[in-house]
Amino acid sequence: MRLSDPFDSLSFVYDPRRKDKPVRTNDTTSALAGSADAASATSRPLDRRRFLQRAALAGAGLVAGSVLLEPLAAVASNSGHCRFGAGCQARGKEAGQQDAVLALESEIGRTLGVVRRYSDWENPMPDAVQAWAASTGRFPYISWHARKTDGTIIPWASIANGSHDTYLRQQGQSLAAWGAPCYFNFHHEPENDTANGTAADFKTAFKHVRHVFDSVGATNLIWVCTLMGTTFRGTHGGADTWLPPVEYFTLLGADGYNRWPLIKQPAWRSFAELFDAARMKAAALGKGLLVGEYGCVEQTAGGYPGDPLAKANWFSDAATTLRAWPEVVGVSYSHGSATFGGKIMPYWVDSSAASLAAFKAMGRLSYFA
Repeated sequence: MRLSDPFDSLSFVYDPRRKDKPVRTNDTTSALAGSADAASATSRPLDRRRFLQRAALAGAGLVAGSVLLEPLAAVASNSGHCRFGAGCQARGKEAGQQDAVLALESEIGRTLGVVRRYSDWENPMPDAVQAWAASTGRFPYISWHARKTDGTIIPWASIANGSHDTYLRQQGQSLAAWGAPCYFNFHHEPENDTANGTAADFKTAFKHVRHVFDSVGATNLIWVCTLMGTTFRGTHGGADTWLPPVEYFTLLGADGYNRWPLIKQPAWRSFAELFDAARMKAAALGKGLLVGEYGCVEQTAGGYPGDPLAKANWFSDAATTLRAWPEVVGVSYSHGSATFGGKIMPYWVDSSAASLAAFKAMGRLSYFA
């Protein structure tokens, strides 16, 4: 059966409660109910290329030439379609995710092309931050989970058998009335939430949610099915175990992190090593790839005597990789911290001046405009 999707004709050529998740705010107020952050009170080796301007590094107090550089003019003729975004965790005096987005944008000197934000089962969609993002030219990425804020699990089988259809229609009607195009994912990384059910249960629930939302006119959603990067490399039974039929999603999604040296196994991994398997799967399916979560820690994290410029070069490599991967339609960095293996993973873009300068330079490339 062919599902309605107005985006099929276009050239689309950290939370979830797993061990690795950003601390998130739960700004759940409906977009129709108040200000953009009204609900925050309720809250949760590819070859390296030189592309950072020396001026940017000098301004950060670094020695010129100490990081791999490439003048931006060298890539000015590159044009592309990859949206450049982030999921931002509030910190310090930031009142919620909207403040966190604006703070990161101020640091990097550009507006984010994608704003990633998660919704729990009982949260109205769109919420205030999601609506604010869309109304200000930022593309929302909504991931809706079959789990309540208090941790209560909504079994996928109960969704698939129609037990929640009245609520599904309400949520779908709200998104339809909103009308803004957005990336939409029902329960990303399901293979890490098997308390909700089996892979077969997930696939049936995903299809059912899609049917109900389409039936109430929520055709503004670009459907994404997102798995962990490791699943594309064969864990959890492999991607095919979890993916619903291809007609039910427009984009394939993947999440992945480089945690070395805080986590010693596996070793330091480049962006390409994290996502090449997902990219090849997307190409095989004829789908675009949305990298919904990616992050990197400093090689000096935890006092380890690593390369203080490694994370900056990691961003440089990622930019080079992405410009060679037309399958990737968008990337969303995890600007925050997360707990994994009992340790805090500081993925923050500005974990060092070099890292910030590299991410900023990446965002200035015309390929990500």
